[in-house]
Amino acid sequence: MRVCLSFLVVEKMREGLGPALACQAGIQRLKVLIREGGGEGERQGMHESLTVAVMALDKEGRVGAASTLGEHNRHRGRPGFPFVVWKEGLGKAWVEEADDTGTA
Repeated sequence: MRVCLSFLVVEKMREGLGPALACQAGIQRLKVLIREGGGEGERQGMHESLTVAVMALDKEGRVGAASTLGEHNRHRGRPGFPFVVWKEGLGKAWVEEADDTGTA
């Protein structure tokens, strides 16, 4: 609740960012709050190895995602958060991975 990650991502898209950049902005904000702690110098349960991912879809059907994972923070050996994308008309689904640099 302290970050309101999904709200921030939607607001960034409303400001004109695409889904990938909006997700990346949200994750970067979360990482800043992790580094800063929870106010008054307390971390309030947030830690460096936090695993969080956010995905977004805009009205044009573009998909974006980002996560706190990366080479410095792996989860189950993976440096990214896997997610599946399926688009009508293409007739196939594919797996992408989102890390702390986002997706294309």
